[in-house]
Amino acid sequence: SATTSALNVATTTSMLNSGTTSALNRATTTTALNSATTSALDSATTSSLLNSVTTTSAALRSATTSALNSATTTSILNAATTTNLNSVVTSTVLNSATSAAASLEVTSTAALHAAATTSLLDSSSVTTSSNEDSSSPSTSTSCGVVAAGFSSSSSSS
Repeated sequence: SATTSALNVATTTSMLNSGTTSALNRATTTTALNSATTSALDSATTSSLLNSVTTTSAALRSATTSALNSATTTSILNAATTTNLNSVVTSTVLNSATSAAASLEVTSTAALHAAATTSLLDSSSVTTSSNEDSSSPSTSTSCGVVAAGFSSSSSSS
């Protein structure tokens, strides 16, 4: 009876020890699973953050490139506009100078013609000659004027 009782106690102790070991094993397994879950969550969070940063960086790069392209285009257009304006101003100045030169040429030509005409008129000659013979008396008068581009003469008798 005492031996049986001792065996029962030993068996009970062994079962209790086995139960405790199983409980400890389950706790260890749960801890390991929790750790793995936490690690997986951390990894997913990290990946999400990295993806977000990468996407943001790409968007910023694209926006920066677009802004630079826009600024470059604006600069080129401004340069072209300035060139066109300079060309127009230059043409206007040249046209003005050409018109002024043409006007001066016309004025100078007119003045020269007037001076030449006046000079020629002042120095025009009137020749009167008279010839008489026994048969018929004759009187002849002539006037000649030559100016730039035209000539005129008149005679009477």
